[in-house]
Amino acid sequence: MPGSIIPGRTGGLVRCAALGRALSKSPRSLMRMLSTEGNPQARNLFEMLATLQKIEGSRLEVHAAAAA
Repeated sequence: MPGSIIPGRTGGLVRCAALGRALSKSPRSLMRMLSTEGNPQARNLFEMLATLQKIEGSRLEVHAAAAA
């Protein structure tokens, strides 16, 4: 149903606007970076993750695992 996509996109735009203000980047630039065709530089990706962790009060952990 086409109408069901709009709330998700609207919420995504609102979150990108808030994140864009925190990073001094345009929401449009953030949406492009995170799109399926996006290719963010590591610096931008890590800056985004660090900012999200501060905003959300969370912590991202990455663990290595053996290949199956």
